[in-house]
Amino acid sequence: MRDRRASLRIVGAGACTILLWQAGSNSGLLPPLYLPSPLGIVSSYRAQLAWGALSTTARTLAGYVAGVLIAYLAHVVCLSTGWDRHLDAQFTGARAVPVIAVLPLFTIWFGFREVGRLLVVTLATAAFFVAPLHEAYGLLPRQWAMLRRQVPLTLARYYLSVVVPGTLPALAAALRVSLAIAFTMAIASEYVGAQIGIGKFLDSARITFNVPAIFLALFVCSMIGIGLDRLLMQMYRYCVPWTGKQSKL
Repeated sequence: MRDRRASLRIVGAGACTILLWQAGSNSGLLPPLYLPSPLGIVSSYRAQLAWGALSTTARTLAGYVAGVLIAYLAHVVCLSTGWDRHLDAQFTGARAVPVIAVLPLFTIWFGFREVGRLLVVTLATAAFFVAPLHEAYGLLPRQWAMLRRQVPLTLARYYLSVVVPGTLPALAAALRVSLAIAFTMAIASEYVGAQIGIGKFLDSARITFNVPAIFLALFVCSMIGIGLDRLLMQMYRYCVPWTGKQSKL
Protein backbone atom coordinates (compact mmCIF):
# COMPACT_ATOMS: atom_id res chain seq x y z
CA MET A 1 0.00 0.00 0.00
CA ARG A 2 2.81 2.39 0.87
CA ASP A 3 4.58 1.61 -2.41
CA ARG A 4 1.38 2.39 -4.31
CA ARG A 5 0.99 5.73 -2.52
CA ALA A 6 4.61 6.59 -3.19
CA SER A 7 4.14 5.77 -6.88
CA LEU A 8 1.01 7.92 -7.03
CA ARG A 9 2.88 10.81 -5.43
CA ILE A 10 5.68 10.53 -7.95
CA VAL A 11 3.21 10.45 -10.85
CA GLY A 12 1.31 13.40 -9.41
CA ALA A 13 4.48 15.43 -8.91
CA GLY A 14 5.57 14.66 -12.46
CA ALA A 15 2.19 15.66 -13.89
CA CYS A 16 2.20 18.94 -11.94
CA THR A 17 5.71 19.70 -13.15
CA ILE A 18 4.74 19.11 -16.78
CA LEU A 19 1.63 21.31 -16.41
CA LEU A 20 3.64 24.14 -14.86
CA TRP A 21 6.28 23.71 -17.55
CA GLN A 22 3.66 23.96 -20.30
CA ALA A 23 2.05 26.97 -18.65
CA GLY A 24 5.39 28.73 -18.39
CA SER A 25 6.08 28.06 -22.07
CA ASN A 26 2.65 29.34 -23.15
CA SER A 27 3.07 32.52 -21.13
CA GLY A 28 6.49 33.21 -22.67
CA LEU A 29 8.39 32.96 -19.38
CA LEU A 30 10.42 30.01 -20.68
CA PRO A 31 12.26 30.78 -23.95
CA PRO A 32 11.76 27.89 -26.42
CA LEU A 33 15.41 28.04 -27.48
CA TYR A 34 16.51 26.93 -24.01
CA LEU A 35 13.47 25.03 -22.73
CA PRO A 36 10.83 24.11 -25.32
CA SER A 37 7.33 23.22 -24.21
CA PRO A 38 6.36 19.59 -23.50
CA LEU A 39 3.84 19.65 -26.37
CA GLY A 40 6.53 20.96 -28.69
CA ILE A 41 8.87 18.17 -27.63
CA VAL A 42 6.24 15.49 -28.21
CA SER A 43 5.26 16.96 -31.59
CA SER A 44 8.89 16.78 -32.75
CA TYR A 45 8.73 12.97 -32.81
CA ARG A 46 9.66 11.33 -36.10
CA ALA A 47 9.79 7.66 -37.05
CA GLN A 48 13.51 8.16 -37.65
CA LEU A 49 14.02 8.44 -33.89
CA ALA A 50 12.33 5.09 -33.18
CA TRP A 51 14.40 3.26 -35.78
CA GLY A 52 17.47 5.13 -34.59
CA ALA A 53 16.85 4.04 -31.00
CA LEU A 54 16.62 0.41 -32.10
CA SER A 55 19.83 0.69 -34.15
CA THR A 56 21.75 2.37 -31.35
CA THR A 57 20.57 -0.22 -28.83
CA ALA A 58 21.65 -3.04 -31.15
CA ARG A 59 25.09 -1.46 -31.65
CA THR A 60 25.42 -0.99 -27.90
CA LEU A 61 24.57 -4.58 -27.03
CA ALA A 62 26.70 -6.08 -29.79
CA GLY A 63 29.74 -3.97 -28.93
CA TYR A 64 29.24 -4.46 -25.19
CA VAL A 65 29.08 -8.25 -25.33
CA ALA A 66 32.03 -8.41 -27.72
CA GLY A 67 34.04 -6.00 -25.56
CA VAL A 68 33.49 -7.98 -22.34
CA LEU A 69 34.43 -11.24 -24.06
CA ILE A 70 37.55 -9.66 -25.57
CA ALA A 71 38.53 -8.30 -22.15
CA TYR A 72 38.32 -11.79 -20.64
CA LEU A 73 40.22 -13.28 -23.59
CA ALA A 74 42.95 -10.64 -23.35
CA HIS A 75 43.25 -11.29 -19.62
CA VAL A 76 43.69 -15.02 -20.21
CA VAL A 77 46.39 -14.33 -22.79
CA CYS A 78 48.20 -12.02 -20.36
CA LEU A 79 48.08 -14.67 -17.63
CA SER A 80 49.37 -17.40 -19.92
CA THR A 81 52.26 -15.27 -21.22
CA GLY A 82 53.19 -13.60 -17.93
CA TRP A 83 52.22 -10.12 -19.11
CA ASP A 84 49.84 -9.69 -16.19
CA ARG A 85 52.72 -8.27 -14.12
CA HIS A 86 52.95 -5.30 -16.51
CA LEU A 87 49.24 -4.66 -16.99
CA ASP A 88 49.23 -1.57 -14.76
CA ALA A 89 51.62 0.24 -17.11
CA GLN A 90 49.55 -0.84 -20.11
CA PHE A 91 46.37 0.45 -18.45
CA THR A 92 48.01 3.83 -17.89
CA GLY A 93 49.00 4.09 -21.54
CA ALA A 94 45.58 2.99 -22.77
CA ARG A 95 43.76 5.58 -20.64
CA ALA A 96 45.93 8.35 -22.07
CA VAL A 97 44.31 7.92 -25.51
CA PRO A 98 40.48 8.08 -25.51
CA VAL A 99 38.93 5.49 -27.80
CA ILE A 100 36.79 8.16 -29.46
CA ALA A 101 40.03 9.70 -30.75
CA VAL A 102 40.56 6.72 -33.05
CA LEU A 103 37.16 7.15 -34.72
CA PRO A 104 38.56 9.29 -37.59
CA LEU A 105 41.22 6.62 -38.17
CA PHE A 106 38.60 3.88 -38.30
CA THR A 107 36.60 6.01 -40.71
CA ILE A 108 39.61 6.12 -43.04
CA TRP A 109 40.20 2.39 -42.71
CA PHE A 110 36.62 1.11 -42.92
CA GLY A 111 34.79 4.04 -44.47
CA PHE A 112 31.23 4.56 -43.24
CA ARG A 113 30.58 0.83 -42.82
CA GLU A 114 29.07 -0.59 -39.66
CA VAL A 115 32.22 -2.47 -38.69
CA GLY A 116 34.03 0.76 -37.80
CA ARG A 117 31.32 1.87 -35.34
CA LEU A 118 31.11 -1.57 -33.77
CA LEU A 119 34.88 -1.65 -33.30
CA VAL A 120 34.81 1.69 -31.49
CA VAL A 121 32.12 0.45 -29.07
CA THR A 122 33.90 -2.87 -28.59
CA LEU A 123 37.32 -1.35 -27.91
CA ALA A 124 35.89 1.23 -25.52
CA THR A 125 34.14 -1.49 -23.53
CA ALA A 126 37.15 -3.81 -23.45
CA ALA A 127 39.61 -1.03 -22.59
CA PHE A 128 37.58 -0.05 -19.54
CA PHE A 129 36.51 -3.51 -18.35
CA VAL A 130 39.89 -5.23 -18.41
CA ALA A 131 41.29 -3.06 -15.59
CA PRO A 132 38.56 -3.89 -13.00
CA LEU A 133 38.75 -7.50 -14.16
CA HIS A 134 42.45 -7.67 -13.35
CA GLU A 135 41.90 -6.00 -9.99
CA ALA A 136 39.15 -8.51 -9.13
CA TYR A 137 41.49 -11.33 -10.16
CA GLY A 138 44.12 -10.04 -7.74
CA LEU A 139 41.60 -10.21 -4.87
CA LEU A 140 40.88 -13.92 -5.31
CA PRO A 141 41.87 -16.09 -2.32
CA ARG A 142 45.34 -17.61 -2.50
CA GLN A 143 43.84 -21.01 -1.76
CA TRP A 144 42.20 -20.99 -5.17
CA ALA A 145 45.56 -20.58 -6.90
CA MET A 146 46.96 -23.40 -4.74
CA LEU A 147 44.05 -25.56 -5.85
CA ARG A 148 45.27 -25.36 -9.43
CA ARG A 149 48.67 -26.74 -8.38
CA GLN A 150 47.11 -29.62 -6.47
CA VAL A 151 44.46 -30.54 -9.02
CA PRO A 152 45.57 -31.03 -12.63
CA LEU A 153 43.67 -28.19 -14.32
CA THR A 154 44.55 -26.50 -17.57
CA LEU A 155 44.64 -22.71 -17.59
CA ALA A 156 41.48 -22.54 -19.68
CA ARG A 157 39.54 -24.85 -17.38
CA TYR A 158 40.85 -23.12 -14.26
CA TYR A 159 39.88 -19.74 -15.67
CA LEU A 160 36.37 -20.80 -16.69
CA SER A 161 35.56 -22.81 -13.57
CA VAL A 162 37.34 -20.72 -10.91
CA VAL A 163 38.42 -17.27 -12.08
CA VAL A 164 35.27 -16.24 -13.96
CA PRO A 165 32.81 -17.25 -11.20
CA GLY A 166 35.16 -15.88 -8.54
CA THR A 167 35.58 -12.44 -10.10
CA LEU A 168 31.98 -11.82 -11.21
CA PRO A 169 30.69 -10.82 -7.73
CA ALA A 170 33.18 -7.94 -7.65
CA LEU A 171 32.41 -6.76 -11.19
CA ALA A 172 28.79 -5.62 -10.91
CA ALA A 173 29.70 -1.92 -10.94
CA ALA A 174 32.27 -2.41 -13.70
CA LEU A 175 29.70 -4.20 -15.87
CA ARG A 176 27.20 -1.36 -15.39
CA VAL A 177 29.73 1.38 -16.15
CA SER A 178 30.99 -0.55 -19.18
CA LEU A 179 27.43 -0.71 -20.51
CA ALA A 180 27.05 3.05 -20.04
CA ILE A 181 30.34 3.60 -21.88
CA ALA A 182 29.21 1.31 -24.71
CA PHE A 183 25.94 3.24 -25.05
CA THR A 184 27.76 6.58 -25.06
CA MET A 185 30.29 5.42 -27.65
CA ALA A 186 27.54 3.98 -29.85
CA ILE A 187 25.83 7.38 -29.97
CA ALA A 188 29.13 9.22 -30.53
CA SER A 189 30.12 6.89 -33.39
CA GLU A 190 26.86 7.63 -35.19
CA TYR A 191 27.83 11.26 -35.69
CA VAL A 192 30.25 10.19 -38.45
CA GLY A 193 28.69 8.69 -41.55
CA ALA A 194 25.81 6.78 -39.94
CA GLN A 195 22.57 6.56 -41.86
CA ILE A 196 20.44 5.81 -38.82
CA GLY A 197 20.83 6.08 -35.06
CA ILE A 198 20.27 8.43 -32.15
CA GLY A 199 23.56 10.16 -32.89
CA LYS A 200 22.47 10.76 -36.49
CA PHE A 201 19.12 12.10 -35.27
CA LEU A 202 20.83 14.47 -32.81
CA ASP A 203 23.24 15.71 -35.46
CA SER A 204 20.39 16.41 -37.89
CA ALA A 205 18.48 18.26 -35.16
CA ARG A 206 21.58 20.31 -34.35
CA ILE A 207 22.01 21.37 -37.96
CA THR A 208 18.37 22.48 -38.24
CA PHE A 209 18.29 24.09 -34.74
CA ASN A 210 15.47 21.71 -33.78
CA VAL A 211 15.75 22.09 -30.00
CA PRO A 212 12.54 20.13 -29.17
CA ALA A 213 13.87 17.14 -31.14
CA ILE A 214 17.12 17.26 -29.17
CA PHE A 215 15.20 17.24 -25.88
CA LEU A 216 13.10 14.32 -27.11
CA ALA A 217 16.22 12.38 -28.12
CA LEU A 218 17.76 13.02 -24.70
CA PHE A 219 14.61 11.67 -23.04
CA VAL A 220 14.74 8.56 -25.24
CA CYS A 221 18.42 8.10 -24.35
CA SER A 222 17.62 8.24 -20.65
CA MET A 223 14.85 5.67 -21.04
CA ILE A 224 17.10 3.32 -23.02
CA GLY A 225 19.91 3.74 -20.50
CA ILE A 226 17.65 2.96 -17.55
CA GLY A 227 16.11 -0.01 -19.34
CA LEU A 228 19.48 -1.50 -20.33
CA ASP A 229 20.85 -1.06 -16.83
CA ARG A 230 17.86 -2.78 -15.22
CA LEU A 231 17.99 -5.60 -17.76
CA LEU A 232 21.70 -6.08 -17.05
CA MET A 233 21.18 -6.23 -13.29
CA GLN A 234 18.30 -8.69 -13.63
CA MET A 235 20.51 -10.96 -15.73
CA TYR A 236 23.40 -10.46 -13.31
CA ARG A 237 21.33 -11.50 -10.28
CA TYR A 238 20.04 -14.53 -12.17
CA CYS A 239 23.43 -15.65 -13.52
CA VAL A 240 25.49 -14.80 -10.40
CA PRO A 241 23.32 -15.97 -7.48
CA TRP A 242 26.38 -16.48 -5.27
CA THR A 243 27.08 -12.74 -5.06
CA GLY A 244 27.53 -11.65 -1.43
CA LYS A 245 28.24 -15.16 -0.15
CA GLN A 246 31.61 -15.82 1.42
CA SER A 247 33.81 -18.59 0.17
CA LYS A 248 34.39 -21.54 2.48
CA LEU A 249 37.89 -22.13 1.13
